[in-house]
Amino acid sequence: MASVLRIAILKAVFVVLLTGCGFQLRGQLALPPVLERTYLQVAAGERSTLYQHLKAGLQVNGLQIVSDRASATAVVEVGSEVISKQTLVKGSSGSALEYELFYSVDFRVTGADNKVLISQQNVRLSRDLLYDNATVIGRDTGETRATEDMRKDAAQAILRRIAALSSAQPAR
Repeated sequence: MASVLRIAILKAVFVVLLTGCGFQLRGQLALPPVLERTYLQVAAGERSTLYQHLKAGLQVNGLQIVSDRASATAVVEVGSEVISKQTLVKGSSGSALEYELFYSVDFRVTGADNKVLISQQNVRLSRDLLYDNATVIGRDTGETRATEDMRKDAAQAILRRIAALSSAQPAR
């Protein structure tokens, strides 16, 4: 009985310590109120993975995505994605054995009055991939999966940078 009480007390202390240090569950960010009604413009389009992850991330944090730019309190603009790769290791025959995949995208955030809230910034990510000549289909699947993962990570990075905006603004 005493050990159950001790465990309950330790759990309560742990929760208090986590909340005291600012810990939040993943996906829950303190986004600035100016983004209450956000117009999301992604160069890759509304069907892109990046758009979908950004939209979901904004909505899960209580923001409304509007389809009319004029009714928005803020605009998140995301430019074109750039995907490239570089060979890291070549085999004895000269074919690539390992390469690095790069993903880069620019974004900026403006208020309804076109005031720049976050000037244009770049999110750049990379992944190392092994190349297997025997499994061309597997390589393509691995590269596609890595690119999709980097799009998801880029969306999270953009959301974290937007969340940093709220801590940089003076209290009202």
